[in-house]
Amino acid sequence: MSFVSDLAIWEACQIEFAKLLLSTEKVITLEIAQWKFKLWDIKITTPEWEKTYEIKKDLKAQDTWNYVIETRCSWKASGIYTSVADYIVYNVKWEWWVQERGELILRLMDVEKRTTKWGDWFRAEMYVLKCETLPILFNKIETNGQTWGENS
Repeated sequence: MSFVSDLAIWEACQIEFAKLLLSTEKVITLEIAQWKFKLWDIKITTPEWEKTYEIKKDLKAQDTWNYVIETRCSWKASGIYTSVADYIVYNVKWEWWVQERGELILRLMDVEKRTTKWGDWFRAEMYVLKCETLPILFNKIETNGQTWGENS
């Protein structure tokens, strides 16, 4: 796949998550960064709080039963380590998963993973994790109409 087609998939994923937020929260404002501010993808304001989300979609998990979390690029911290988003959201195998960024970093220390290099001419370093670790690292977002944002 090309970068342009990947970008279209990622943008569609952000819009899908934004619709999920709009259907489950009392939204006052919702902003999708669209490359204006690379440290988070979506910002939502409700009457009680404001939160930011970094949205990720793993395109190969349904084939490999693994997903990846980027940690470094060009020998510098990146991905979850440089994001300023309050929450990291993953869409893996058509399911939504969310975790507070700091908590995710802590939980990653205790889960089995391997490191690989990929993308950006093999300058991007990432953890490869089995899909069975998703419930250990994240909270599954139920899409049955229940509000999840305030308790996630």
